[in-house]
Amino acid sequence: MLIEVFLSRTFSSQSKLAAVLMAILMGLPGASGHAAYAQVPPPATPKISYSTEVREQIKKVIPGIGLVLVRNANDPDQKLRPRGSAVIVRKDGLVITNFHVIARDRSTRTFDEIFLSLPSDPSADAATAQRQLKLKIVLLNQERDLALLRVVPDKPGTPMDLPYIVLGDSYKVELLDDVFIIGFPEKGGTTVTVNPGVVEGKDALDDWIKTNGRLLHGNSGGAAVNSEGKLIGVPTRVVVDSDSEKTYGSVGYLRPAHLVAAMISKHQEAEMNAAVPKPTPTTAATPNLTATNEPRAMEAFVVRGTVKSAAGQPLAGVRVGLLLVGKEVAASNLITWGGSNAEGQFTLEKPVPPGRYNLRARVIGYEAYSLDVDISSASVPIAIELKPVSKE
Repeated sequence: MLIEVFLSRTFSSQSKLAAVLMAILMGLPGASGHAAYAQVPPPATPKISYSTEVREQIKKVIPGIGLVLVRNANDPDQKLRPRGSAVIVRKDGLVITNFHVIARDRSTRTFDEIFLSLPSDPSADAATAQRQLKLKIVLLNQERDLALLRVVPDKPGTPMDLPYIVLGDSYKVELLDDVFIIGFPEKGGTTVTVNPGVVEGKDALDDWIKTNGRLLHGNSGGAAVNSEGKLIGVPTRVVVDSDSEKTYGSVGYLRPAHLVAAMISKHQEAEMNAAVPKPTPTTAATPNLTATNEPRAMEAFVVRGTVKSAAGQPLAGVRVGLLLVGKEVAASNLITWGGSNAEGQFTLEKPVPPGRYNLRARVIGYEAYSLDVDISSASVPIAIELKPVSKE
């Protein structure tokens, strides 16, 4: 009403009509003609433009995400059928997905056979891809709906070098950080789909990261990566806000990557314990050369390398240690450690099984060093570069 009175005193009838229409379109208070609001189209969603570097980084991680195929022994047709997505998190074949992806509908029983199908390129059909890797379950976290699996090699003992996604630090994820949901949604066919979004919120109590990135059936168990291509979460569920007539929106929920790191650490501890020979009550006088079916201890590697300053000078007296990924820095969590000599060279005390570890190094006058590394025959020796502590 106020806007009409103001217009009648200021404008002619023709200009008044034009001004009223403009006021309605702009949504000014007091403008009459409520039906006009419904007729005005909502503003278009702004198109987000990502740099070439970000686009290329996201493309690089796609080969580490596969389609999960399952079947049961009593299936009449014995055909593998799609169930969801999964992510390779270690190059020797550790895979993470949701528990509900590998569980039979509405039960805690898992499927008899589980496979990971890796298409040759992003446009290829994953359901018919030639590379289908058999998986076995190694650790379950049903409370958080996560499952850690391992690829079964065609020949036992054959080393694997699979494409994988590096774990990011989900504790450092902040509101409005970019996130990319990658997987094989049911309504998107059996080719990979990438959906961008942002972090909308965090629920530390129940271990969730919330996002507006589009989550669909089949995305479960896939990857939620940041702009660096690091895994920050596992798409797990979506909550839709709707009534009987209209859908207002939805919120996607991700299980944060630190839960995945904890599962990998727990599994890795079990691997290390299995690699240590168990003492027997009695020791045979001579070795039993006929016991060929005894499991062999896992191969272990001596971790060594060099420590230098940013200027290239060798550093002596640097303490270097290995922890399991996701563990706090504490003496009880330290797997092995060592110190550098005058040439900056170090050799850690105990050999370790192949796998992913957190490498730490520290010496007075230089910044603390921390890096997640994959230990294998190809990864040693390790080169560490320390930066001097800033004087500011």
